Amino acid sequence: MSAPLFLVVAGDPSGDLHAANLIAALKRREPSARVAAVGGPLCRAVADEFIEDLASRGVTGFWEPALKLPFLLRLGGRLKAFMKDERPAALICVDYYGFNRRVLPLAKEAGVPPSIS
Repeated sequence: MSAPLFLVVAGDPSGDLHAANLIAALKRREPSARVAAVGGPLCRAVADEFIEDLASRGVTGFWEPALKLPFLLRLGGRLKAFMKDERPAALICVDYYGFNRRVLPLAKEAGVPPSIS
């Protein structure tokens, strides 16, 4: 049986900190686990695969996400393909409600169980 793969998505600096701590704790508890992450520099340091630095982009409020909509849509498409191809054991959404609420249906469509923290 292969090692479980978890996908963690965090989109702001505080979420990056909490997600990185969660990833480190998960890897201590289950050393064979693999973790792919969207987050920031802290997640990049502990994840096995880093997909995108979303936390450093500072996308908050109403207008900033609207202006970065093309990037966010492309990232959503990449995550959808990743979940379909890699079949993570779980999606762990940390904070960042506006983006993660759009990622959750993609996970459901791909058959990936969600976990929201």
